[in-house]
Formats: sequence, structure tokens, C-alpha cells
Amino acid sequence: MTRLLNGAATKRVDVFAPANFEGTRRPFPEASVLPAICYTSPEWYQREVETMFMRDPPARSTVQVVALNQGFKIEIECVAGT
Repeated sequence: MTRLLNGAATKRVDVFAPANFEGTRRPFPEASVLPAICYTSPEWYQREVETMFMRDPPARSTVQVVALNQGFKIEIECVAGT
């Protein structure tokens, strides 16, 4: 896919190339987040819609962080499947 930056074409980027995600597969302390293009790519968005939301509905999750005495915090997550 060709991206435009300030009206100028940039190099073709394969959003789904495995090399782009090597950092996400490392052990937790060394892992990285998804590449920035995943958050802006129409191709990435379309694949997520098709593979995650057009099939069985995903589980729903909500997180609440509550402050306890002496400044301690607890995180509570509830997951509901359909």
C-alpha cells in the first residue's frame, strides 16, 4: 500500500508483514506495543472488523481501578462472554 505524507508518496508498506511484529512477541519485560501504522491503517481496521467483529461477538471487558487505604490501588476486571 502507498501512503501519502504531505502530498508526497511514501514507500509501500506491508502492514501485515511478520517482521513488523517481532517486538510484540518478546517476553513481557522486553516486548513492545503494536507499530503505529496499526492504529491508522484502513487495511488493519478492515481486517480487525472482518476477523474479530463480524464473526462471533467478542467477550466484553471492563476495568475499574479503586483507591484503597494508605494509597494502595486495586484493579478489578470483569469479562462477560456471549
